Amino acid sequence: MIETYRYDQIGFEDELTGRLIGYGLFKLEDMPKKIAQLSLGQKRKLEIARLMARNPNVLLLDEPTNYISLDILEAFEHALQNFPGPVIAITHDRWFMQRIGGIIWELKDGQLVTSEPPQLVR
Repeated sequence: MIETYRYDQIGFEDELTGRLIGYGLFKLEDMPKKIAQLSLGQKRKLEIARLMARNPNVLLLDEPTNYISLDILEAFEHALQNFPGPVIAITHDRWFMQRIGGIIWELKDGQLVTSEPPQLVR
């Protein structure tokens, strides 16, 4: 897995491993795994980690919470909240919308309508 993460990056393997673990998406025992051994959710997390490592100006995410287990979702949301640029996420996950915040853009009857994230009933 670390070979895939380090693609296009400069640095020592220990430094890159520390960075990958630092995102909170993986643990040290995950590092020796081959891509074929990863679950769909782990592959998704690796994609997200590779995006974050490139230091992009903006993140455009399509259904980012699909295939992410609940134990990882909190770390993922924390990483997004600490991202310095804008995050545009296409999602149906109301919990995610409410926790991340921002503005909802919705196409309604051919018009772009904006609103606040929905409030969840607890």
